[in-house]
Amino acid sequence: MLFPYRMMVVGHGRHGKDTAAEILRDHYGATFVSSSWFMAERVVFPYFCEKYPGKYASAQECYDDRANERSTWFNLIAESNAADLTKLGRAIFAKYDLYVGNRNAREFHALRNASVFDISIWIDACERLEYREPRTSLTIEPWMCDYVVDNNGTQADLKRNLASLMHGLRTKSLIQKGLSAA
Repeated sequence: MLFPYRMMVVGHGRHGKDTAAEILRDHYGATFVSSSWFMAERVVFPYFCEKYPGKYASAQECYDDRANERSTWFNLIAESNAADLTKLGRAIFAKYDLYVGNRNAREFHALRNASVFDISIWIDACERLEYREPRTSLTIEPWMCDYVVDNNGTQADLKRNLASLMHGLRTKSLIQKGLSAA
């Protein structure tokens, strides 16, 4: 089964973006990569190796510590995309259906304006979790996205909420094509 959308999955750190992507993979056939992992190997780990030799033994170790370096990650990724704000998104969507973890509103809008993705969803766990990222590491806001998916309950609730979203998207697509949603 081919996943029919190029989808941005965004939200605060630790609010369930990767879990949502795993559900979309397992139940709808979506392929995905975390943008943090994608950039850890290509940009962030090499930066730390050069600037702070020995701080991390591997890209995995660097990635695992990303919560402690969010602003640095944000700035490094933004700098690597400065000449072309669609560069990272195009690279991810060339291989994957989901781009998980974009944090930069300028890149987000450039990708939307260039029609690089079809749909954006914000994963929200603000009632369940106290953590909100500062604007130094997340400039996208929920209102910028096409849909907000509630992740304030259990993982089963998130699965149901994503199923509802996918059903709604399928129905909308069928209506636009003039077909029945049956």
